[in-house]
Amino acid sequence: MRTCSFAKASPEPKNPRPKRLQKFLKRTNGAATRAGSQKLRRAFWSIAVRIAVDERRLGDFNSGAMNVVTTNYSEEKLQQTILYFLEHINNVHLGRTKLMKLLYFVDFDHYEFHGKSVTGATYRKLPHGPYPDKVEKVIARMEKTGLVREVKNQHKTYTQHRLITLNGKFDPAKFTGAELQTLERVAADWADATAAQIEAATHREAPWAGTQDGKTIDYEMAEYRRAIGFEPLDDSLAHSKKFAEYVAVLA
Repeated sequence: MRTCSFAKASPEPKNPRPKRLQKFLKRTNGAATRAGSQKLRRAFWSIAVRIAVDERRLGDFNSGAMNVVTTNYSEEKLQQTILYFLEHINNVHLGRTKLMKLLYFVDFDHYEFHGKSVTGATYRKLPHGPYPDKVEKVIARMEKTGLVREVKNQHKTYTQHRLITLNGKFDPAKFTGAELQTLERVAADWADATAAQIEAATHREAPWAGTQDGKTIDYEMAEYRRAIGFEPLDDSLAHSKKFAEYVAVLA
């Protein structure tokens, strides 16, 4: 999970130093300190996550236990998840930008701990954070059938696009107990966060940072979601003069 003022810190990554990463660290003889290497470590951590996912998949393939990620997309659950947030935390901060990030946290939080997502939606890396592929068409259908309506609130520097419920009503029977717990936890973690704060939190996570612009975010990266900048440092690699000089060039 995220590391921010609105959410609990995530557990340690299962494999923070995959084999190719270990070889690279050995060749370079170290990593710089937190103060001198923030820019490098952002890039380094996202690359490490991508390597870890690829190596695990290769290992599964070689062992005959290839794990194919299936998302089992459910438009009904996506609609119901939207309705849940509209009913429970529809305060002044809940515009479309924040709503999209809440959907991401529901699916990736649940996948992180249960091995599958709630809605099965596919998320892409967009400038303002992860964005579910089909959500615009889903919301359009919800508006057409009278479940929700969009309203616009004009602020000093931007227009906030909000959704309000009309005839739509959240149905908990559509979800498992574990899924309901995920919905409740995400709502509690982010209820008072602004759109800017929740967007920044997604940008600090390796799944977003390690994905190319416009590309699909891999659900398997959910297991490496420690916020970039909070990943554990390797004490044995923290005092390399050679690597510190390399970081200084990047700064």
